[in-house]
Amino acid sequence: MKIINNKSGEYADVINSHYNLERFNEKSEDEVLFVGYATSKDVNVREIYKDFKKRLYLNLEAPCAFASTTTCMEEQDYFTHVYTLCPYVCEYANARENKDTRYYQIPFPFDEETYKEVPCEDKSIDVMYMGTIMCADHAHMIDVMKNYNYVHCSLNPGDLSQGGFHYSAPTHYKIPFKEKLSLLGKSRASVVMNLCPINENHKFYIRQNKDWDKIRAFDDLDSNYIPQIKPRLFEAMAMKSVALVKRDRWNVVEDFFTPNEHFIYWNTFEELEAILDDMRDNPDIYNHIINNAYIRVHEFTIEKIVGEIRKWKA
Repeated sequence: MKIINNKSGEYADVINSHYNLERFNEKSEDEVLFVGYATSKDVNVREIYKDFKKRLYLNLEAPCAFASTTTCMEEQDYFTHVYTLCPYVCEYANARENKDTRYYQIPFPFDEETYKEVPCEDKSIDVMYMGTIMCADHAHMIDVMKNYNYVHCSLNPGDLSQGGFHYSAPTHYKIPFKEKLSLLGKSRASVVMNLCPINENHKFYIRQNKDWDKIRAFDDLDSNYIPQIKPRLFEAMAMKSVALVKRDRWNVVEDFFTPNEHFIYWNTFEELEAILDDMRDNPDIYNHIINNAYIRVHEFTIEKIVGEIRKWKA
């Protein structure tokens, strides 16, 4: 299976920018795997491989593309197989009539070799959040974390007012990927929201897509969120940091993990604070979650996911 990888447009601090996929590349005259959103839209590359019998696409952006384009489904009809994070796009796409493209839901893969090099036993940081502050809930979450020995890593410098809310600068800005992993390895807990905040412009694009209202990811646009399972969930588990996951109406995390066995839900910011207090005072009672999650997430290494893709393309 030949692999075409283009990381342009991908965030440098997330796991899909560090897969080292070249090691899986093989000579092939009829099977090709496209990796990276840029590859799916590259008309020149698509022309080169249009006659390959198996044209596969590792889609790690769904359903977010719907919020910025009206043609993502038509573009992906070029492929024979699409492997995506979003169960709702899979459900919709596979129910369409007269379409040959098959969709498969996958977890967010990570490269085991990259993570196992980083120590993760000394937990000197109470809690960590990785990501840009994009909504008032994100800002409120950071306000809670400030009561603890916390870390906030972001590619955005902060000190901005956006959408009617204010947030302060992250503790760590544009740091190297390995430095982020080192901090994560020291963090007892990591806060995760498997939601993508959307604004009115995003909603406009979503509603321009054909059959958008048949995709359950868009059931509640008025909430200003769509479901998006986050790479930081898998990163936290790989670095033995307890994932504290905001409960939402979709809870896509449960497609791969079990509450109180692999992660902990929180419903309100008061509940998040109570959990962080308990973790600081009684850290040992959470060891079973750390260990269970660490074992479970290693079922989702990039090596194993590529192996599954080799099977599923039949």
